[in-house]
Amino acid sequence: MAEMYYLASEWLANQRQARPKEIIKAYYSNAIQLLDTASSNSGGEDNNMVVDIMFSLAKYADSQLELISRDITENNKILDLVLKEKKREMEGLIAELSSITVNININPSNIGGKNDANVSSKVIAAKAANLKRRIDKLRQQIIYGTLQGT
Repeated sequence: MAEMYYLASEWLANQRQARPKEIIKAYYSNAIQLLDTASSNSGGEDNNMVVDIMFSLAKYADSQLELISRDITENNKILDLVLKEKKREMEGLIAELSSITVNININPSNIGGKNDANVSSKVIAAKAANLKRRIDKLRQQIIYGTLQGT
């Protein structure tokens, strides 16, 4: 019976017909438990089979670790690209905000009458506030993304 669990675990692992946790828990573990019980009853005749199963389990766990490591590396590369893009976007928004502030300070004469000046300054202030919110949001995304990547 233990050999059937062992062969099933090998087949499922090679064919990727079940989830890794299920293969380990339902097949490898059961095969090892059955052999432990059998070897304690028979005096250790099944030790070679236990070694084979443990070696197979170790190879399977190693292959799963490699897959997970590769996925993490790929995800980190994608995260780095996204972070670079967010930083560029933030720098552009900061430059836009700086130009609005400079235009307000340097060219107040561009505004027509007093009412026009009041309306224009409110529009500019609203735009500046919106840009500041977007910059803060991008900063938070960058910080969160950096923490996620570590």
